[in-house]
Amino acid sequence: MMTWWFTTFMAPAIKAKVHSLPGVEHLYAAITKDQLEIPAYITEYDMTYK
Repeated sequence: MMTWWFTTFMAPAIKAKVHSLPGVEHLYAAITKDQLEIPAYITEYDMTYK
């Protein structure tokens, strides 16, 4: 909600740069795995949440 508020009312130019993803695996379509280090508990949570 904070991201929505900021991008809608505070900085409309940034809105095009902010993207919501349904899961961690979708992140790797835009960023290679070696560029971002995601802790194991986040990946585990993402797999159980779905």
